[in-house]
Amino acid sequence: MSLPDLKCFDYILLESPKIRRKQVSSIYRFGLDGKELEFKLIHSYQEKIPRIEPFAKLMSIAPAVLHLL
Repeated sequence: MSLPDLKCFDYILLESPKIRRKQVSSIYRFGLDGKELEFKLIHSYQEKIPRIEPFAKLMSIAPAVLHLL
């Protein structure tokens, strides 16, 4: 891949995460070249997770920062 092949997103939006007994999910929306792409990312665990919203938000934001940017 050469440098001209790289593109930046116009924007990234994350919906508030949904916390379930053993998973956290969030919808990601990306703006790219005038189009909007939407994906749902689900984190699943073997044990029950705490229903703490700041914790769930961190779990949703980390993949966007680490893998998508």
